[in-house]
Amino acid sequence: MAPGSGPPTRNYIRGEELRARADLRLAREPSLMVINRPLKSALERKAYSVITDTLRTTSTPDLPEEMRWLATYEEMGWSQLPEAFWGRYAVVGDSREDAMAWVDPALAAALDAWPAPAPSAEVPFLLLLTRGKAYLRMERSPPDMGTLQHALQVFTTACESALKAFSSRA
Repeated sequence: MAPGSGPPTRNYIRGEELRARADLRLAREPSLMVINRPLKSALERKAYSVITDTLRTTSTPDLPEEMRWLATYEEMGWSQLPEAFWGRYAVVGDSREDAMAWVDPALAAALDAWPAPAPSAEVPFLLLLTRGKAYLRMERSPPDMGTLQHALQVFTTACESALKAFSSRA
């Protein structure tokens, strides 16, 4: 696992960005993303304005990967997770079955259990699972130790869940 913090690599993050990446070497490589709802809405609005810009004649290759995902994949939901989770987060990806296997009750509980002072639902946050790797991107707001520790616990839980769901070759 390679966690780090520094200047943002995405224009939707203000101030410091917390990043983590782990090469999980999964037997299966689903494409899944957990994204907080305000960030999803902002990226969808931006993608729509880029696509409908009448001066633009080609697609923009410099769009962040998560914007392309929102245009490519469907949002998924299922009743086994609490409504509070769905109020704060969206799950998008290539397979509902894979999404249900990855975003299990333990991961959903970790995502809903931010310690005080908890980051608001508007603080940009996303988890990606793609190409056998897991990624976390989050604005460091508030930048306190409890929030940072919990973000790393969420990421660890996401990695453990992915390993449990997608490591077997069966």
